[in-house]
Amino acid sequence: MTQNPYARFETFDLGLIPVTYTAAGLGAAKYTPGVLYLARLDDGGAGGALNGFISCLWSKGSGTVGTVFFGAYAATGTATAGTLYLLGGTANVGGVATGNIRTAMLNAQGTAVNFQSPGPGNPQGSIYGAILVATDSGTNHVDVATSTAFAVAGTNANNSDLTGNGGFPRCVSSGTTQTVLPATVAMSGVAATTLLPWFAVD
Repeated sequence: MTQNPYARFETFDLGLIPVTYTAAGLGAAKYTPGVLYLARLDDGGAGGALNGFISCLWSKGSGTVGTVFFGAYAATGTATAGTLYLLGGTANVGGVATGNIRTAMLNAQGTAVNFQSPGPGNPQGSIYGAILVATDSGTNHVDVATSTAFAVAGTNANNSDLTGNGGFPRCVSSGTTQTVLPATVAMSGVAATTLLPWFAVD
């Protein structure tokens, strides 16, 4: 049974794809601090304007509060020689209460993000949701709903989805010691990952 997407863009349909998530946080870290994790957002068909919000199923864990940022990137060029540009990012969500959160993104000037939907089949129109855990030293670590199984199954045909999106991979990671969302990410420098977080952007 499929769900009707409430956001214009989603990483995948929660009504179809099983996810792993614990509201209590994880005993071992899922996300490596300093690594930017990126998940391609596909057009879910929901209408309406893009309002500059990103949503996820979030757990702040317990113990020491982490420093965590969400954001959205636009892909330009090609999957091998392109660049991801930061559209907007959130303030630190490390202390935000556990649950299904919807958080405003701001651009580099500190104003609300206002971006347009990419055109169908436009290879320069792919959008990625992102999570960067800058610090995470909690007793139970932060968690965001993910589907590792879907990411693994997508390493071939699904990861270079030919339904538009210009062949950009479904999920990648970048960097090792980042503390803020980078302004740009070179596609030539990203690494494959099987960690596919669920994001929605509206």
